[in-house]
Amino acid sequence: MLVGLGHVDLVCSDVELSAARVRPPANGYRPADIEWARVRPVYLGEGPSYGFPASHDLFDDGELVLLDAHGHTPGLVAVAIRAANAKSGGPCYVHVGDAAYATWEWGLSPAGPSALSRAMAWRSDLLRSTYASLRDCEADPRRPVIVPSHDQAVYERLPHAPSAGAVEKRATG
Repeated sequence: MLVGLGHVDLVCSDVELSAARVRPPANGYRPADIEWARVRPVYLGEGPSYGFPASHDLFDDGELVLLDAHGHTPGLVAVAIRAANAKSGGPCYVHVGDAAYATWEWGLSPAGPSALSRAMAWRSDLLRSTYASLRDCEADPRRPVIVPSHDQAVYERLPHAPSAGAVEKRATG
């Protein structure tokens, strides 16, 4: 889970929080690692967004939108992140976590999810529905970059902050 983040709240779906409270540690949750007072559950009741069936706009401004991507876990959320310049054509990202391990997986329909994803899923039938949402997300007019947690090729194509040395060199250079 998230340990040592200081004064940061953990935001999750209300469904995921309920699952974390009742599922045994062997199923991915370690209750001892959770600062329960810092957990802020949200209800994904705002309707479809980015191709997903339900959502919650965290700040009511479209910059961080939580998306219903359950299947891998009972209340998994994907996070749509709109860059500051998105209104003027800047990038938009949808981080899907472990809803899919790699971009090729959701393109396998009807054969997908992969054997690994099915084995790791809470419910593979619901994961299949999330893969349909990922295909719908690709077709969204905002053209989001979909970012699975374990796809190295996607990670390498993402913009990265310059190293501290590069920033110093530009400042003095």
